[in-house]
Amino acid sequence: MKKFMLISIILLSFQVFAQNADSCQYTAEKNNASVTWTAFKTPEKVGVGGAFDTVMVTGMSHEKLEDFILGLQFTINADSVNTKNKGRDVKIYKHFFSPMKSGDLIRGFVTNVKEKDATSGKLDFQLWLNGVSKSEALEYKFDKQKRQLVAEGKIDVLDYSMSKPLKALNKACYALHKGKTWSDVNIKLVMQLAPCFKF
Repeated sequence: MKKFMLISIILLSFQVFAQNADSCQYTAEKNNASVTWTAFKTPEKVGVGGAFDTVMVTGMSHEKLEDFILGLQFTINADSVNTKNKGRDVKIYKHFFSPMKSGDLIRGFVTNVKEKDATSGKLDFQLWLNGVSKSEALEYKFDKQKRQLVAEGKIDVLDYSMSKPLKALNKACYALHKGKTWSDVNIKLVMQLAPCFKF
């Protein structure tokens, strides 16, 4: 009887270990996230790419990707705008971001996740910009091999009461933009996750 109980305990221990061995925590790597964007100028709608150098993303570790994404929050410093053109960066910050009611900070957090499959789906996030809060939708993909999460979508800055800054930016860049600066902006979040540690 004692021998049978001992064997049962050993088998149960192996079963628990095997279950844990298959689990993996999704954890964000510290200071390893980027937010890039593409704005548009001229009547021909020529794209201008840029990024923010200061992006902070926080979130709790989870065994499920969906739960991990749902807990993500990010903060961006708008004064860290970077288009690889210092003259352009100064104009963008001075005329577009500097007048924001919320100061230099842009914030957001994920409010809902709809999985398409194990590595892709859609998410809703609440974006706070210029004192205005609005829900936006992004599509996301997770590269298991690279341990990289990528989310992409589009916003319209007019939804955030940014018409005056947009007009000011268009005026400052009138010749280069041929009198047209578009209000829609493509955005992309790339986030590196820590290596998978199994129990």
